Amino acid sequence: PKESGFEWEYFHANAVTIDTDGNFLVSGRNVSTIYKINRATGKIMWRLGGKQSDFKLGKGVRFDYQHNIRRQADGTLTLFDNSAAPPTKKASRAITIRLDEQAKTATLVSAFTHPDKLLSSSQGNNERLPNGDEFVGWGSQPFISEYDRSGNLLLDGRLPGHDQTYRARRERWVGKPL
Repeated sequence: PKESGFEWEYFHANAVTIDTDGNFLVSGRNVSTIYKINRATGKIMWRLGGKQSDFKLGKGVRFDYQHNIRRQADGTLTLFDNSAAPPTKKASRAITIRLDEQAKTATLVSAFTHPDKLLSSSQGNNERLPNGDEFVGWGSQPFISEYDRSGNLLLDGRLPGHDQTYRARRERWVGKPL
């Protein structure tokens, strides 16, 4: 259907990654669901979140309009929970979820919010750093942050003007003049 001349996009796949078993993890932003899809058959293996979750969501797990789903080396999933557009929470979060795929349960391991309770209506990501810290790009909000494993804020930066980050990354940078 069309509204005011614009197509309506019901799904919006904003992240696709290969899981540790070779199958796909797909983030459907507009349906607030993560899908595991069999690479060989194309069939849905499970759904996390949304209206038809195959997992019982533990306290604090519910996410909405998410970005940047990633499987971590310890088996957990990280994602950026926008919870906005329209707002479903007071602040966006960088979260880590532990799945028990046998018992079909999802447990919240950690959730980091910005001290200013930023609510990002689009974009955003969290990156697990080699030392276990989380680096967060707050999407439509012009901020980047780094947290230690205990949730202590180590770095809080503001981008100039109204700049935004689809994906922010912490990288070593070396400037070399010509």
